[in-house]
Amino acid sequence: MPRRSAPRALAVALARATGAGPAWRRLSAEVVEARREARAARAEALGARRRLEELLAELHARREEDVRRDEALRAQLDAAASARSSTDAALDRLAGLVRDVDARVASRVATHQVAPAVWRGVRASEVGTWSLLALRDLLPGSTRLPPPGGAAGWAATPETVLLLVREVLGRDRHPAVVELGSGTSTAWVAAALRERGGGRVVSVEHEERFAEATRRTLRAAELDDLGEVVVGPLAPLPEPTSPTGHTTDWYSQALLERLPPVVDLLFVDGPPGGTGPMARRPALPLLVDRLAPGAAVVLDDTDRPEEKDVLARWLEDVPGLRVEVTTDRATLLRVPDDVQHHHALDAQADDRASTAAGRAAAEDDDARGGRR
Repeated sequence: MPRRSAPRALAVALARATGAGPAWRRLSAEVVEARREARAARAEALGARRRLEELLAELHARREEDVRRDEALRAQLDAAASARSSTDAALDRLAGLVRDVDARVASRVATHQVAPAVWRGVRASEVGTWSLLALRDLLPGSTRLPPPGGAAGWAATPETVLLLVREVLGRDRHPAVVELGSGTSTAWVAAALRERGGGRVVSVEHEERFAEATRRTLRAAELDDLGEVVVGPLAPLPEPTSPTGHTTDWYSQALLERLPPVVDLLFVDGPPGGTGPMARRPALPLLVDRLAPGAAVVLDDTDRPEEKDVLARWLEDVPGLRVEVTTDRATLLRVPDDVQHHHALDAQADDRASTAAGRAAAEDDDARGGRR
């Protein structure tokens, strides 16, 4: 029989003497259970402490990672700032070199050491670059448009296209634009109309291959809802409508009937000069009655003698018509705000029509007299 400790033995003896043996056993069992629960709670507390220590360690690691990322980001920002400073300095040096070259070339031009034509080509290239940059700035969504100009040399230059775009953006209403001769300028004008919020450009073309190329450009830039190309062969002008002495074929009356009734901007870049003498002469006489008050008329290729002659004839034809802007190869004319001025050519056309009708009536009377 195992020996009990004195306190326990005394407690057992008292419990027997007083008859509290069962109560004592129950109390002892409860004490044992309480101790077991205390040990389990302690173990659970130790586990929770370990998990908390692990979470704290993970949080510390994440904080250190965030600190490293912040340091790397600061380093990148410092590097970018340094690179920008270096780029600005390089651009300043380049601008200084360009100014120095300009001064040297100008000096050599003045002393006939450089051909003036070469210098004009250098300046035209510089103006074209700045015009293209201005176009990209005015039309941020124009990245899918082909650059104006081109290697062929007959397309509208960047400076001319910039002139057209500014005219469209500066109108008080959604403008109606007519082009004689399609090309990259058609797409740029349509992009300006989209930036302006509405309007329409109709381009007249006499060769299907050029018309389809322009349509593809419009579709690729998702501008075909703002631009349209109508095509038809050149044909002789009827006698009453043709300017005096003009014999070169021009766009047919059927094509002209598809143009807007009111035109805010007329860009004359066709027909090509190779189709005949003074090929663009009929444009203003035949379309002047459609021009809105204050409309703009842009004639391309006015650096050529024939277009200069056309320009001079137009200024004689329309009272109040004035030259407003001249670019490298184009001239913008402003129609007077007084719409009554627009019908000066109509009176001339009426006179020619009356003369032709009188001549036809006289011939008819002679024929009838011969029959009688």
